[in-house]
Amino acid sequence: MITAKDILAEAKDLLGFSGVGTCETRLRTVISRSYYAAYHHMLAHNRVTRHAATEPKKPTTGTHQAFFDCLANIRDRDVDLARQILMRLYKYRKRADYMLEVNLPTNKARRCCRDAENLIQVILP
Repeated sequence: MITAKDILAEAKDLLGFSGVGTCETRLRTVISRSYYAAYHHMLAHNRVTRHAATEPKKPTTGTHQAFFDCLANIRDRDVDLARQILMRLYKYRKRADYMLEVNLPTNKARRCCRDAENLIQVILP
């Protein structure tokens, strides 16, 4: 079994490799892993799971958007802050996975990793 913290550790390890600033593939992987670490952490967090089961999914809404919608209905300041971070990470993840013609700066990968770590360890531990 793998956990959100395992995924985050992999992203952090990738950032530690020499030459990360010149390896576009690694930067994109760090951004994607950072998002998924935060996503899976929130998906399993008890402050989220007790609300998610009662949230109806709209048939035209994708899985990630439906999760963001569910989070928006939870009246909890920390969950809302985590949702905002998760949505920003999602935006960067989509850019990293689908916009291959756009170069991604190293600082974006580092920020995504830091944001995911903050969400997991500080905002919703």
